[in-house]
Amino acid sequence: MAVASSAWAVPDHILESIFGYATGLGRKANEYNDCGRCMPTSSLMGMLWVDRYWRSAIRPLFFRNAVVSKRDARFDWKMGGQFRMNLRDAVAMGAENLVQSVELHYELYYLLNEQTKGDPLYQVWLNSIRFVGTRQLIFSCDYFEVTEYMYVDILARRAAEYSQRLDELFPNLESKVFQQFYYPSFDSTKSSRIVAAMCGRTRRISLDNDWLKIEPCVLPPITKLTYTLADNTPPDDFFAYLYSIAPTLEFLSLRDPRSLVWTRVVQHANESPVVYPRLQTLHINCYYVVSHWHHRPNHTEDVVVPIGPRSAPAGVPFPALREIGCKPAYPFANDVVFRGNRAVLKRAGFLLDSTSFRLLESAGVFDSHAFPAMANIRLGDSRRASRHPQRVVEKLLLRAFCMAPNASTAFVRLDLNNPVMGNAALVAALSSAPASLQNLVLPNVMLGLQHALHMLNLLPNLRHLTLALSSETDDEQAMVRVLASGALRTRVTNLTFMLDMIRSTELAAEHIRVLAAPIKTLRLVTVSGPQMAEVAARLRELPARPEFTELGTRMADIAVHCRRLNAADFPF
Repeated sequence: MAVASSAWAVPDHILESIFGYATGLGRKANEYNDCGRCMPTSSLMGMLWVDRYWRSAIRPLFFRNAVVSKRDARFDWKMGGQFRMNLRDAVAMGAENLVQSVELHYELYYLLNEQTKGDPLYQVWLNSIRFVGTRQLIFSCDYFEVTEYMYVDILARRAAEYSQRLDELFPNLESKVFQQFYYPSFDSTKSSRIVAAMCGRTRRISLDNDWLKIEPCVLPPITKLTYTLADNTPPDDFFAYLYSIAPTLEFLSLRDPRSLVWTRVVQHANESPVVYPRLQTLHINCYYVVSHWHHRPNHTEDVVVPIGPRSAPAGVPFPALREIGCKPAYPFANDVVFRGNRAVLKRAGFLLDSTSFRLLESAGVFDSHAFPAMANIRLGDSRRASRHPQRVVEKLLLRAFCMAPNASTAFVRLDLNNPVMGNAALVAALSSAPASLQNLVLPNVMLGLQHALHMLNLLPNLRHLTLALSSETDDEQAMVRVLASGALRTRVTNLTFMLDMIRSTELAAEHIRVLAAPIKTLRLVTVSGPQMAEVAARLRELPARPEFTELGTRMADIAVHCRRLNAADFPF
């Protein structure tokens, strides 16, 4: 009875976080770290039977992602450290309506084999089942070599038949993701015809792999495109297809190691502009800084010719843009991406170095009130080393608050192995933060207790704060005296501490308590790091300090949560 009553007291968001950590669903799919492996299925199933409250809260998460494989029907699926329920088990437990995403994982030859009786999706037990809640299908097919007798017409016909079967089983599909389609013997026509046949009636398609070749006239018009161009892949066919779907495209994410390719996103080979009237999300991911506008291909050598901002194509290529993400560097030398949409842009993330920072600055991106509607701004510095990292953080904070005066979320991160120790100048930069700021994320910035207190007082409307935990001890007593004077004005409800640089779990727990306990509005403390379980345990065991009893809440009244966070949890 005691277990049941305590389980009932756990808030929904805490249960979701516990289960997200146990299953790996709280992490990104590409995190292949041993310490992030999910729990065995048997242990996860036990969480469903703690009591009815746990079952009602966790059950939708338990069956959210499913997998279909040619392996045995029952196995623990831990792809990338994330749990996926076997689709057959979900049906057996009457949870088919809870499945939101299904991954099809087997060889493409097996998928398109004429002998479909062995395919799990053609089994008798599925004849009367429909997955009405499933919105996404992921095709994750293993490598195979195409033999001479596998003609493209036969493969395309089988793919079309298979797509019809998928449309029957999943009537409310919204998107299909094609990843790991690796078949080097295919030319672009074969690749495109098979993918086009597999698309069926779905128009939100992600082509998320390095080897899929494109034939523009074969693929259907789609609204979402995620594509990776390999080093040796000629981009002409891809851009011909991109231009053909520009009128309907709403989401574009293109990864390419050749930054110069990005100039062709907004500019035809004849230098005429390309317009995407419905595009709302643009993600730019390239690996080199480009300080020039475009590449002149008529030279015998690979020569980059500098052309100033005035030579950029005219027009407004992205009039409906609401979100942009650029990493690791901004590839354009002017403001062409931001024309006509600055007043409506909602989210932006830039991973910068010194060159790309100057390019954005010259384009007026960091001007005061440049983006009045922006609610979420993320800035990062990609340089591995810096003589004055505190100044870099200070500079990024000032630019973020200047360009987005009404932001509710601000995120600043340096690409460094060790956290940066904050100073008074860095904290003073927060005085220019907008009154609308509610979420501040500084995952590798350490602040002493006094500086942290000062920051909280500078941001009275802040609700969520993430920062690294400092191991310094010399300012604790001074902070206690300030707290006793009643100077704390914060309304923070969630505090997250990164524990990568702590010297002892006992000291870390004491520092967290000193900062957290006096905050009357605080409801949740999250700790992340190698020793997070020990720190959390110590926090729960610490006795109340008499100097805080009248100032705020008791640590016993604050939920303490462990969650392993890394760079993937703070994307751009």
